[in-house]
Amino acid sequence: MGLRRGVAFNSYRGVFVITLTCMVLTLSMAIWKVGLTNASTRREAPVASNVGLRGIPHERTGKDMLDAVVYVAIRPEGYSGWEGNVKADDGTGMLRLSIESLRKVGQYAGEIYVITDMEQVLNTLERQYDATLIHFGGFGKLDAARGHYFNAVCDLKTKVFEFVPDTVATVLYLDSDIVVTTTLQPFLVEMQGVFDRKRGAEVPSMALFENNAPCGEGFPCWHAGILYLTREWSLPCLKAWHEYHSSYDYPLCTSKLETRTDTNTLPPECYDQSALSWANYVPSPCNRFHKIKGDSHLKWMNSASLGVAVTKLMASLRTFSHFTHNTRKNGHLGKGVRGWIYRSLVTRLFLSWRLGLKTPFDM
Repeated sequence: MGLRRGVAFNSYRGVFVITLTCMVLTLSMAIWKVGLTNASTRREAPVASNVGLRGIPHERTGKDMLDAVVYVAIRPEGYSGWEGNVKADDGTGMLRLSIESLRKVGQYAGEIYVITDMEQVLNTLERQYDATLIHFGGFGKLDAARGHYFNAVCDLKTKVFEFVPDTVATVLYLDSDIVVTTTLQPFLVEMQGVFDRKRGAEVPSMALFENNAPCGEGFPCWHAGILYLTREWSLPCLKAWHEYHSSYDYPLCTSKLETRTDTNTLPPECYDQSALSWANYVPSPCNRFHKIKGDSHLKWMNSASLGVAVTKLMASLRTFSHFTHNTRKNGHLGKGVRGWIYRSLVTRLFLSWRLGLKTPFDM
């Protein structure tokens, strides 16, 4: 008798799961059809083509509030097949999406610089989005046993003012997995007020967000994927950050280097965000950080939960949305049924339905 009840229960559960799945698919298709209509409408906006990218009034774009937006796009270590066709694992799809969102959604009409060694892959960015590619010649011989390549790429953030023209005084640095999800103007107005010397307060060395996870065991962490920098006030801090980051010579990192078992992997406590957070923690030119309000300007798109996915799809937009690697196809949250649901309900519908953007192939 108990066996029969168990079989019946499993049958009902199976029917429930199938029904729920069908409901989700039906809802997805309905929203997707609406999204296609909304997306086609949004793409008719003036910023959707190269014509008029610089013709939008300054009060809309904030062009007079920021000299440049800067990205770093360096091919992955050991990746040799980058000439010609772009593969799904080289990360350029996310970069293109970020720049497209900056122009179309952020309505930004100023300079965009991409520091890269992949000019042959990214040259269409110049024509499509009026972005300038800045050639990077390589790192030379690196200590691969220390996992140095990834850190060397990240360390280019500390040198952005060495690559851009001397006339660039203010920079917004963005990681390539940052999508601009509202107009950029309110954010830039806020930053302009923060760095206004006339306000009588000490000017910060940079403005950034707190990270949503600690850098180490309970050690508070700053997010290095979105940085508002000024040549006048940020350079001393960028130098201190580089010294910690390139040398690994700070207790948060050295303690983990001494105890690691895999010498080919660098512990997170030695990553760029950890080095920046350490520079802010100890006496240094990085002590004056301005914490940007995350609840107003940043949304973390890193949950594979169906409930959270729908909530994020419908929730109010913030200036930036961070699509971390672990939510995409090759990330640990992007695999299986949960990952498919997340990418379908959040990533694709969020980008196409709400923003009118194309979903890149590597998401």
